[in-house]
Amino acid sequence: MSIQEYIKSNILQRNVKFDVMDTLDPCKLALDWITKTDPLQLDVSGANLQQQYVFSLLSYEYSEDNDLDWHSDNTHCKWMGVVCQYGNVIKLELASKKLTGGIPPKIGRLEYLEVLDMSSNSLLGTLPPELGNLSNLTKILLQYNDHLSGSIPPEIGGLQLLTTIDLGFNNFTGTLPAELGNAIALTAILMMRNKITGPLPTEIGKLSVLEEIDVTDNDLNGTIPRKLGDLNGLTRIHLYSNSLSGSLPSEIGGLHSLKDIDMRSNSFFGTLPSELGHLKELTSLQIQGNAFNGTVPSELGNLVQLTRLDLTINKFTGSLPTDIGNLSNLFMLFAPSNQLTGTLPSKIGLLQNLQVFSVGINY
Repeated sequence: MSIQEYIKSNILQRNVKFDVMDTLDPCKLALDWITKTDPLQLDVSGANLQQQYVFSLLSYEYSEDNDLDWHSDNTHCKWMGVVCQYGNVIKLELASKKLTGGIPPKIGRLEYLEVLDMSSNSLLGTLPPELGNLSNLTKILLQYNDHLSGSIPPEIGGLQLLTTIDLGFNNFTGTLPAELGNAIALTAILMMRNKITGPLPTEIGKLSVLEEIDVTDNDLNGTIPRKLGDLNGLTRIHLYSNSLSGSLPSEIGGLHSLKDIDMRSNSFFGTLPSELGHLKELTSLQIQGNAFNGTVPSELGNLVQLTRLDLTINKFTGSLPTDIGNLSNLFMLFAPSNQLTGTLPSKIGLLQNLQVFSVGINY
């Protein structure tokens, strides 16, 4: 079998006619380099032919105005940003390399890949579903590309070793795929500043080792699934600036590792569950810009690690509970634009770490 036939059947998996292909087509350029320029001059029996072709293809997919210096050495394992183990590519570390263009589907042929980091570039286009073929992948880091778009492929949910997916600061649309709940090794889901719609999938509650979820500044709607209360290792939940609604489920009080809650600028309503007082590790609670009502639970006084408490722009009534004075680590306390009445608890004056304090206008 010739190299051309091998590439057509085993890599491109389609009947390509190289001889009539545009001379600037990346598939043709990669083939020409493999057959004419590549110092290794691999044949079809070479174990690295597939990887060498895929990397040659990648190099031609991106514009020449980047910080890569590929094709400079005789093997892709020596190319910038490529990490190999026993001749197999296990890491693509291409952050901040001025890359433009899309992510080619053929990246799914790098079967040993563990880390894909192409963050802080100018990539565009959609995520290829072929990423779901990378069964050894542990990290997908594509944040800060601005122009990546389209929906998140549900095939990513089949990656059983995936621990981190960061797609923040792009233009992804569509919903969060329920299949993410099958990626059982996930510890971080980071999707901030996209245009993702729909609800938070209930299936996320199956991710028993999840530590962080950040979907700040999207267009999510619906309520917080009660199943999130099963995520005992969760330390940070950021839902800021969406269109989420409903009341906070009391099950959140069972998240004993939680340190940071940011639910600002949504449409949540109802009373705050007293179970929030069980979150003894919590350092920041920001819920401003919602429609929470009722009294501020006295149980918040149990949050002795709390440094930031922001209740601004809600519909809280009654007076601030005396137990707020127990928060000896509190640095910032905001509660203006509510319907609070009564006098301030005198114990607030004893909070020696309190530097920023405002109750502003209440009526």
